[in-house]
Amino acid sequence: MDTGGNSRFTGAIGPDYQGPLLSSRALRSWLTWELAAFVLAVSFRLAAPWFNNSDRGYDVEQHVAYMQYIADHKALPPLGANWTAKHPPLYYGLTYGLNRLGLWPNFETKALQILSLIFAVLRLGVFWWGLRRFVASGHARVWALLLAGLLPCVVHGDGMVNNEVPNWLFGTLAIILMVDALRAAPTIRQSILLGLSFLLALMTKVTGILLGPAAAVGLGLSWWWLPKGERKARILRPAVAVAVAFAVSLPVYARHYETSGGKIFPTWFDRSPESRAELDAMPPYLERRTARYLFAPTFGSVWEKPWFPHAEGFWPILIASTFSDYYNYAFVAPRPGEENFIANYRPLALRTLNFMRATLPAGIAIALFTAIAFAVIALRSLRERDAGALAALSVSALVLLGQLHFAIRIPKDDMGVVKGSYLQFGTAPLFVVWGLGMAWLYRRGGAWRAVFGLQAVALLTLLAYDLHAFWIL
Repeated sequence: MDTGGNSRFTGAIGPDYQGPLLSSRALRSWLTWELAAFVLAVSFRLAAPWFNNSDRGYDVEQHVAYMQYIADHKALPPLGANWTAKHPPLYYGLTYGLNRLGLWPNFETKALQILSLIFAVLRLGVFWWGLRRFVASGHARVWALLLAGLLPCVVHGDGMVNNEVPNWLFGTLAIILMVDALRAAPTIRQSILLGLSFLLALMTKVTGILLGPAAAVGLGLSWWWLPKGERKARILRPAVAVAVAFAVSLPVYARHYETSGGKIFPTWFDRSPESRAELDAMPPYLERRTARYLFAPTFGSVWEKPWFPHAEGFWPILIASTFSDYYNYAFVAPRPGEENFIANYRPLALRTLNFMRATLPAGIAIALFTAIAFAVIALRSLRERDAGALAALSVSALVLLGQLHFAIRIPKDDMGVVKGSYLQFGTAPLFVVWGLGMAWLYRRGGAWRAVFGLQAVALLTLLAYDLHAFWIL
């Protein structure tokens, strides 16, 4: 897939490319459209307090319990204290600090939701900054911003009270700074910022550890491809920054080492000998899920009943929970007097079903096209020896593999072990990939315009679902 004059993932402008910053003319030409996409995305976040129930997020009571434990005991909770005690403390320490300053009294969820939305708007701003720094195609930037701002699981998740939203922010920032550090010899300031972004991600959620192997991919390829005389100047500083971030965060993860039976990155099932026995009693790792669950596109009855537990298999659940509120956690609250029924223990309006059903084919279309564009751009980046692009793409691949591993290790679908929100830490490169693909389709013209139109309709379907969630449709 030739991205047309800016073929690299990072948006290099052919032979005239002199660095990561693009010309002011290239940035101005699409500014109005980019601003419109950004404002549209931010508008959903600003409206969330009126439409997104802050008490209905994933494990919200458990996240608040972590904050309350710090307030009551002036210490971090032990692993068995609650479902979220396994998490690193940055988000919870921040909320406790704000509580001490008189903000967010009693850890009220409506007030805590505002903090999540601040993180969300910052993430959108950081992502836009990254696009304007590296992606030369204004057309691609607009489409990437639209998908990043309208993806239903993200619009929904941004209004929740948990550590996911800051985790998505720090993941996006770390990916951008990693690409920046791998594009040219980084300064001390760039290296410090890179290390700090990695540390923030590591101290927010365990997903941050995936930045390590992704950085190793970028640094390793740089070492392999660079002339010997340039290796030290290009690699030493970012490598040290990443190593220091992991070294500083390791004691935080190791605090549960003894309690969890020797796990540095424990789960809820590692909290006690009894809970570990439950895992040990399960079949061997590779026998916990069937091949049909892992590989077959078995959507089952989810076409008709688009809520849990009607999807069958890893990929259908992932698609349904990314492009729709599959677990029915009140993304679309029934309007007063609206006919509804109980789906997964919560009310769901009958009128909402058609919107949810429509998001499934739309999500499949976007996911398949993104996968194809990902493969094409990864191969092109490999040919062009673009270590920064490959490191960024590695984050997306590793997050997906991590989600697959979690679904296999904990084969309990009723616990929501597969969620599209779990992937959002590393989806910024996928938004870029999809945007570059859309720009390429439009530029090619002819029959490719039909594929472009299909993708645009899929995105409009997601927008319609978002608008319905905010009582506009």
